[in-house]
Amino acid sequence: MTRFPNWVRILLPALLALAPLSVRAGDTPRPYALPQTEVYDTQAVSNGQPYRIYIARPAQPAPPKGYPVIYALDGNATFATLAQTVSLQTRPPHGFGPAIVVGIGYPTDEPFDTDRRYLDLTPPTPAHYLPTKGGKTPSAVGGAGTFLAFIQNELKPQIEARFPVDRQRQALTGHSLGGRFVLQVLFQQPQAFRYYIASSPSLWWGNQSTLADEKAFPAKLAALAIKPELRIIVGADEKNHMVEDARAIAERLQPLRAQGLRSDFWLMPGENHISVLPQTLNHSVRFVLDSAP
Repeated sequence: MTRFPNWVRILLPALLALAPLSVRAGDTPRPYALPQTEVYDTQAVSNGQPYRIYIARPAQPAPPKGYPVIYALDGNATFATLAQTVSLQTRPPHGFGPAIVVGIGYPTDEPFDTDRRYLDLTPPTPAHYLPTKGGKTPSAVGGAGTFLAFIQNELKPQIEARFPVDRQRQALTGHSLGGRFVLQVLFQQPQAFRYYIASSPSLWWGNQSTLADEKAFPAKLAALAIKPELRIIVGADEKNHMVEDARAIAERLQPLRAQGLRSDFWLMPGENHISVLPQTLNHSVRFVLDSAP
């Protein structure tokens, strides 16, 4: 029997792990796609911009009132995780009821399109409030209004034309600038969705520009027959101002419980600005589907 030196016996498992897996004769590798999903590219009428739309269709029949729908921003990065999370958490007989997932992304293979995010997820912003990174400022900002118009007037009707949808159980989830956009939609058009999940919201943007919209929110909330529900999530290991801004806005909204706003604040231990995102998607599913219809 051949005896190997100790160093060989120690390193051999690691070296074997690094070796590429061989494919047996007759086994043909092929691209993998998530079951019950589809993707297509479209051009918005509202702003002329291209989008990539990801859809996860439930295998189960629709409930009597239709499927809940979870719309996720940054779909390139979030859709697959969210779709699988919904699939797992809606497995009968012990899961939640079925739901549709719609990821709103961009025609790129990258997880994020930075330029488009700056355009779509921000309000008009004075130049002196724009961030500078690597000596560069965003090339275009301020398109949040037309982006929301695309979602409301184009994308939602497309989904509702294809699937039975419960219009009273639609959700919007977004991260970072997307989390800020979620709060902007809640404050400006609270009737647009029933559930809002704001992950690590970039409330610093534009010198805390959400504050003006927040001040007008209570009057809009009071006029609604069906009240929206909000969850704010942030990682405990994010920058201090991210954590404190998120906590502060959650605390300011607490008195609105008296007007029917259901809202809470989740601080995720051990999570940073990126690692908190999968946690957010998991809690988005529970927040939406565990709520009473």
